[in-house]
Amino acid sequence: IPIPEALRMLLAKLDAAEAEVKQQTEMIYEIADCGKDMHEALTQVDLQRHLLMDSLTSVQGDTDTVAEQVEFLKEEQTSLLKKIDDLHAKSQEARKAKVRDSLHEA
Repeated sequence: IPIPEALRMLLAKLDAAEAEVKQQTEMIYEIADCGKDMHEALTQVDLQRHLLMDSLTSVQGDTDTVAEQVEFLKEEQTSLLKKIDDLHAKSQEARKAKVRDSLHEA
């Protein structure tokens, strides 16, 4: 192979290699950009996870408070039902006494 032909072949190979390196460098930058985007997305996901955990903790506290209030209201309901029963019994006794008094007067 004559030297100028060999030089042309080497230059063509060098151009092809340079184009390949340029293409691979662009791919590396694209991969790096994707990695950066993924990192940002993961950071957002982690932030959302922390916010969700805070919300869940708050909801758990609210749930505990509601459960305590329900228990208190059940106790109040039981107390009120007992008072109603007592008042009903007293009312029955008063009616019976009134009937007895009416019968004694008659």
